[in-house]
Amino acid sequence: NYVRLLNEALGPLESASESDQKTVELTILVNNESSFKVAAAQEIAAYLTGSRIKVTAEAVSWDTFISRLESCDFDLFYGECGLTADWNIAELVRSDGMLNYGRYASDTTETLLNAYLSSGSTSALQALWQNVLEEVPFVPVCFKSTSVVTTEGVVTGLEPTDSTPFYRLDTLKIQLDKG
Repeated sequence: NYVRLLNEALGPLESASESDQKTVELTILVNNESSFKVAAAQEIAAYLTGSRIKVTAEAVSWDTFISRLESCDFDLFYGECGLTADWNIAELVRSDGMLNYGRYASDTTETLLNAYLSSGSTSALQALWQNVLEEVPFVPVCFKSTSVVTTEGVVTGLEPTDSTPFYRLDTLKIQLDKG
């Protein structure tokens, strides 16, 4: 899905001469009050940078970070949120969700979320998460100590340590067509 979107935005790599290939520059917005988050954003930016995409990290104060999130003045952002004990993602994916800073909106996602919240069934949850993997424009990563939780099969090559959940990020592979 993301490769298709990238090719739609920039044109297929094979179809243009090197001088005619489009490139895109993106910035990851990050709060500068956490050196860990700044370092992680810089690592992610370095990992994402390639022949057609240049990504940089921009570390800003907490007030500026929140202001820019609320006004949707960012390309990408590195942030965190605490979920409730039942891992309810409504605030992230509902069109009016308090944590939906990218203003993502999808009738399908909201219908699947409501179906799960009303039934609590495993099949409704699986349908919701499949939709989240395919459509929602964020990559969920959860860690505590040496644990990193991602969707099974989507992330390979990650080797978290006690102090660096993104240790050896250069070996990370995200396969969004899995899961």
